[in-house]
Amino acid sequence: MTEFTEYDLREMVLRLAHQIRNPLATIKSGIQLVQHLLPPGGEVEEYLQAALVEVERINRTVSDMQRVIRLDSATAQATPIAEIVDEALSRCAAAAAAAQITVECPGGPSSRVLADPSQMIEAITELVRNAIEFSRAGSRVGVRWQSGAGHQLRIDISDCCGGIPTPAAQRMLRPFFSTSTRGTGLGVNIVQRICELGGGRLEWENLADGSGCRFSIFMPEV
Repeated sequence: MTEFTEYDLREMVLRLAHQIRNPLATIKSGIQLVQHLLPPGGEVEEYLQAALVEVERINRTVSDMQRVIRLDSATAQATPIAEIVDEALSRCAAAAAAAQITVECPGGPSSRVLADPSQMIEAITELVRNAIEFSRAGSRVGVRWQSGAGHQLRIDISDCCGGIPTPAAQRMLRPFFSTSTRGTGLGVNIVQRICELGGGRLEWENLADGSGCRFSIFMPEV
């Protein structure tokens, strides 16, 4: 019986993802073409829109699976955390404006984090986008950092989602678990993987006042 190595499995997943995404693009284009040809409204339009939503969901799932598979190493550099956060927030600006969310970033000390800069930007962007998605319109999302014990830098992202119920909280960091109809359930897991690759960790908790929750990234500080 043939045994598959970890490398073999990674290649299989990446190739499978590629094979899925190609026909998905064709299906999406076909649906959009039919939508353009049909008169607006009607039952057929509703079915086509529902199909398009499912195509996008599958595409996001495949993309996130590729992201997980490719996260097998990190190139650590001493980078100012302010630069990383600024770039992440710029990627979230449009989503925040559309959701009528104010992102507050009082910042913190002029610290340098020892991490892969691109991966850290990806991790913070993911958490801020999640915070924006689940927060109430007109509320605020907070981003700040501080030096901690043992030369650890803590980056906090807090939201106004009203807190996460206990049943969901117990599965929060599990792959493919999501409380969003648009989510794939891999975003937080990707953040967790990024932290672990860089010698850090991810934690989360409901805020004491019940207004929301807070995700905290702990990474080496230099």
